Amino acid sequence: MSLPDFPCDIRAFTQSVPFQKISWSVTDRANIPLYIRRDDLIDAAVSGNKFYKLYGHLAAYFEAGTTLPVASFGGAYSNHLYALAAAGHHYGFETVGVVRGEKPNILNETLLFCQDMGMHLHFISRQAYKNKTSFSYLERFEQDLGGSHYWIPEGGGGEKGRIGAKVLGLSCSEFADKLKVPTTFITACGTATTFCAMVLGAKSQYSRFIGVPVLKTGEPYLDDIKQILAEQKMPWALWQTQGHCGGYAKFPDYLHAFLHNVELETKIRLDPIYTVKVFWALQTAIRSGACKENMPIVIIHSGGLQGRNGFKQLI
Repeated sequence: MSLPDFPCDIRAFTQSVPFQKISWSVTDRANIPLYIRRDDLIDAAVSGNKFYKLYGHLAAYFEAGTTLPVASFGGAYSNHLYALAAAGHHYGFETVGVVRGEKPNILNETLLFCQDMGMHLHFISRQAYKNKTSFSYLERFEQDLGGSHYWIPEGGGGEKGRIGAKVLGLSCSEFADKLKVPTTFITACGTATTFCAMVLGAKSQYSRFIGVPVLKTGEPYLDDIKQILAEQKMPWALWQTQGHCGGYAKFPDYLHAFLHNVELETKIRLDPIYTVKVFWALQTAIRSGACKENMPIVIIHSGGLQGRNGFKQLI
């Protein structure tokens, strides 16, 4: 696949992403059809849900006809900054990444990539980083950057961040319509922007969506999820304990072994922060008897394979 031009038919583009039926011993033994939606194939850098969350922001940017640099926030291994830098290089706009923490003596692979893509990196203290949503702070910060910027929220969140993910939810529900049986779609949750948008965008009586938090606790966004989904009449669930494997970016030895085995069986590369924890949560649910035979399950591959760079055992 290749990145679309702007403006683009986001629905047609989303429908072009394949749903791949895979064999995995855990689901095979339980007589559960398993599919994986290959959003990791959208682009090597602007992949998975990062593309969908950037879509609405970039569509608005191009529609505005501005040439301002596009700026956003992220950590040292941010999938979002990685994708934004690649998008800027691809589409020809200047990018600025405001990175949480002091500048290291040696940049890691993620930051080096961003820099190679032309992104201007600015490092700020963790204390200052907490002000990233303050309008007055951004105004003052722009003085240090040398002028006005087009700001995208951390992670590509917000209302514009939900636009593409809603179409992703619609595409999933249309796949369930084709199967004509109740189908469960599972995705990893960081801020849960993608998860909520998918549910809001779905239009099928056959669809059910489950979010797997990769944080140690779901509370930081659980109230937001309940509020967003309050008007929806489709079932949903949020596993709060079975998928995080110790917390965000925690990658214990048992999960490393698990990832290795899943990749051997499915021949699909996984990232250690998000998608592998979806497989782990699904295995836990199947072993507990929570999944019914012959009811299809679809795992959303949210990309982020560059996250492997942060774990030397995976390089």
